[in-house]
Amino acid sequence: MLDPSKQQFQLGTALLVKGDLDGSIAALTEATRLDPDYRVAHYQLGVALQRKGAVIDAIASFRQAIRLDPAYVEAYVDLGEALLPDRLGEASSVFHEAVRLNPHHARAHLGLGRVLQSLGSPSAAETEFRTAISLDPGLAQAHVGLGHLLLQRAATATLLKRLIHGPELLRLEAAALTAFRQALHVQPNCAAARVGIGDVLLAQGHTFRARAQYEEAIRQGEPAESLQSRLSALPDATTS
Repeated sequence: MLDPSKQQFQLGTALLVKGDLDGSIAALTEATRLDPDYRVAHYQLGVALQRKGAVIDAIASFRQAIRLDPAYVEAYVDLGEALLPDRLGEASSVFHEAVRLNPHHARAHLGLGRVLQSLGSPSAAETEFRTAISLDPGLAQAHVGLGHLLLQRAATATLLKRLIHGPELLRLEAAALTAFRQALHVQPNCAAARVGIGDVLLAQGHTFRARAQYEEAIRQGEPAESLQSRLSALPDATTS
């Protein structure tokens, strides 16, 4: 017979899978109360709390899991994601440690890529995104990250009026489009990839096709308010 802490852990995990976040948090909290050294329970509690939106509490749970097991890579990765986007310095240290502990962890490289891009190191970020993709070609977020980076590089070059040849600009946009489409290939309901495709089409002047992608992204779960500024500037499909 399982001891009470493991019973509560199994219950909390099952409820998390079902989407009952409140029930999961209650059961996992009880598991950690019964066994304060139960590292996996602290980690799983952090996952449930993060999904609930209780980011500060999630960070505390991930940190406790790491204190109990300093080589707990999954806890480092989820801690890093919880620290984004506001605490870049801490997230950078966490993802670097995750990569050091396990250089073959795709999500660790993805997180590090996001941090490096936010810190203004696009070349290093691209390396991390491509490493994540090579380790896990099915990681849609890595394809999306690479696509946004390539599109941002093209937009920045244009904005700053750098000497960039037309074919090179088209190459960057085409590479970004390929990355977003690959994300859709591995995860057909990836709303972020739809947004990225819309951004490429918009940059290329294909306004109606861009609107269609943004609207499909909303149907796939992208918050409408996040795309409001884009959509309001685009003609409606019924516009003559």
